[in-house]
Amino acid sequence: METIALYMRISNEDSYTEESGSISHQRDLLYHYIRSHKEWKEASVVEFCDDGYSGMNFHRPGIQKLLSLAGKEI
Repeated sequence: METIALYMRISNEDSYTEESGSISHQRDLLYHYIRSHKEWKEASVVEFCDDGYSGMNFHRPGIQKLLSLAGKEI
């Protein structure tokens, strides 16, 4: 069975933006995309999220966990 990893992030600096930048909106868009592909119907989905972290580096818990499960280190 395939596994699909979803990664969502919003920084504190982005918190003033509209709903389009929210974690919930990102999640909805990603799941809509997955559901639109029949070949992923049986795939399991794992979510990783960093809410309130800058994207300037990889020192974020969610991305570190995703990378460690993928066998990568940064």
